[in-house]
Amino acid sequence: MSENTVVIREFSDQYRALMVVDQLKSAGIECFLSNDNLNHTNTMILALPVEVQLHVFEKDLDEATALLVDIEASLGFDEEENNLQ
Repeated sequence: MSENTVVIREFSDQYRALMVVDQLKSAGIECFLSNDNLNHTNTMILALPVEVQLHVFEKDLDEATALLVDIEASLGFDEEENNLQ
């Protein structure tokens, strides 16, 4: 059975994205980032705004979304700093 993933957050800051991923994984939610290395691989890309995307499996979407609210509040993230898909 193939499971689809969805992007539930986009971060302009890779460090914040890594902190959230760590917290989600600690809570048992499988997740991963994409676009997290683009800013480091090509100097031409540095001029472009690249959003780091947080992916979770569809089956975990509701739980992950609820956890993100608590995680971001505990880490002191402003809701406007990250995008919810």
